[in-house]
Amino acid sequence: MDVCRHTFGLSKNPFGADLPRKDILVTPVITATKERIDYAVHMGGVALITGDIGSGKSTILRYLIGGLHPAEYQVIAVTACSGSIL
Repeated sequence: MDVCRHTFGLSKNPFGADLPRKDILVTPVITATKERIDYAVHMGGVALITGDIGSGKSTILRYLIGGLHPAEYQVIAVTACSGSIL
């Protein structure tokens, strides 16, 4: 990643897990996902985010979780790293 930072003149890794919420580029996909998750939260439901490797699931989750008040919500992350979750 240092090669990419040097090549593009970046001061930090744009894809790191330590990227602050305010620095995440809010794309139409993030906005649409946020609306769906907000709806599930409002309805008292459960939401599931799935996608291919590298599709932005972790970034979207960091963005969404960063907007929740920690005293009001309990976030539980379940990772299926291989095979079927069933």
